[in-house]
Amino acid sequence: MKRADVEHVLRAAAAIAQENSLHDLAVSKCVAGRDKDADFVRALFKHQMIELAIMTERIAQLDAAKHPVQHITQWTQRRAQEAGI
Repeated sequence: MKRADVEHVLRAAAAIAQENSLHDLAVSKCVAGRDKDADFVRALFKHQMIELAIMTERIAQLDAAKHPVQHITQWTQRRAQEAGI
């Protein structure tokens, strides 16, 4: 799938759900942290479908015993920077 295709799917999903924030899905992508997840999260940031402050808040709610919260937060911040946020 090309980047343009991913961006189209994201816009369509938001329109169908009548939702401008896909934060919970984005957090799960940040936890997984794969290359394809980085592309997905960058596209969400680029199209202003998620906000860094809300992402940071939601990541902080993760169970730190199960997830490296600081690492996930930093990973997310890098994706936001790459998207020009």
